[in-house]
Amino acid sequence: MTEPRHNRASRYRLACLQCGWETDRDRHDIHCPKCGKASFLQTRYEKRCLELAGNPGTFAAYKDWLPFDATKAPEMTICCVRADDLGRELGLKELWLLLSGYFPRHEACLTGGTFKMLEATGVMLRVCECSSKTLVISSAGNAGVAALEMGARACMDAVVVVPESARKQMMTTPCPDGRGPMLILLKESAYPDAIAMVGRLQECFEDRLVREGGAWNIARRDSMGVPVLRAAQAMGGIPDHYFQAVGSGTGGVAAFEAAQRLRDGGWSGGPMRLHLVQNQPFTPMVDAWDSGSREVRKMERSEILDRLSRTFSNVLANADPPYGVAGGVYDVVTRSGGELLAVSNDEARKGCAMLAQVPGVDPCPEAGVAMAGLFEALKRGTVAENDRIVVHLTGGGWDASVRDLDKEPYPVSLSIYPEEFELAARHVERYLDRCRREREASSQAG
Repeated sequence: MTEPRHNRASRYRLACLQCGWETDRDRHDIHCPKCGKASFLQTRYEKRCLELAGNPGTFAAYKDWLPFDATKAPEMTICCVRADDLGRELGLKELWLLLSGYFPRHEACLTGGTFKMLEATGVMLRVCECSSKTLVISSAGNAGVAALEMGARACMDAVVVVPESARKQMMTTPCPDGRGPMLILLKESAYPDAIAMVGRLQECFEDRLVREGGAWNIARRDSMGVPVLRAAQAMGGIPDHYFQAVGSGTGGVAAFEAAQRLRDGGWSGGPMRLHLVQNQPFTPMVDAWDSGSREVRKMERSEILDRLSRTFSNVLANADPPYGVAGGVYDVVTRSGGELLAVSNDEARKGCAMLAQVPGVDPCPEAGVAMAGLFEALKRGTVAENDRIVVHLTGGGWDASVRDLDKEPYPVSLSIYPEEFELAARHVERYLDRCRREREASSQAG
């Protein structure tokens, strides 16, 4: 581990939402030393008022509210557009679409086709700044391809583990010099198998691998909150309602935290009510919410696979979301006065069809789920005609990104069954040894 750095003249502190523990030194802290996984840490920035550093559509413009050097991030742009025709069709006077994908007509360009690009960028840059270890992550699809894309573009090391079902999605822009993350596919598996494999690898190589920490990682949440900052810039204030499809719900937590920072900094509008949407039948958080429980029911592997096979947007299938943790999904939805919603596959497909009517928008399944959540809220009467509403399309434009950016299938380093851990460990060790040699050679050349 590298010597912990001082956060550039203490430009941010980390604070536990449960016990109040604080520090102004970032050692890649993921959990509070007192509360552990029971609570989120939250970033407290020295600058309470948002000052943009450039074009408001660019990720790096929000560097003052990001816990790493955002100037090192690849160029990424986000757009928020008013959808008046769609709004009239739904009887709404102010409907906006927040575009975090590949929508070049609207100058929204995340080359991975998903807002997980923001997450991957933040997580990987923070690891590089705070640690000498190599990042290891699990993914059901979007986070994996985002990490591969970021690693390929910036020649950054990482170990990415995904179920074999996500293979077709693992396409990136060409890696400049052949360096980049290691991709491991797990045969006949689901997302929990990838999580378990990553856990075992990290334990085996604890002095060489570091996990990103999921929703507990402040770089992940703060990066995923940038689209809400962009929306407020475009709308001239904080929206009244925010709709997003969720699996873990981390994006919803990030949205709430970003809106709170804006309000604390004097922005008008809001408070922003969260409407977080899950795709039936994979709805663990909605089930808990509707039953009034702070805990998500544990599902057996057979149930996970069955529900996953019947879900339109399978990237939203997370069986162990950070729902009841202090500062997690339950807390932010409650504090915002919002709701958790479930929509069917047919309703999600209808949402995709309606979004496809907007010129330049090619929605992904999770975007359709978010839009279907708006349909459901309209039925329930939880949004009104004059409310300022934003629907976050957290991905889209995948086919166009593959074509326009000459994407290629990312090379698979290893394809194994989940129980073949020893084989995985041997290959990971060779990869880590190679990465060390390349870093040493690069350091000597510099």
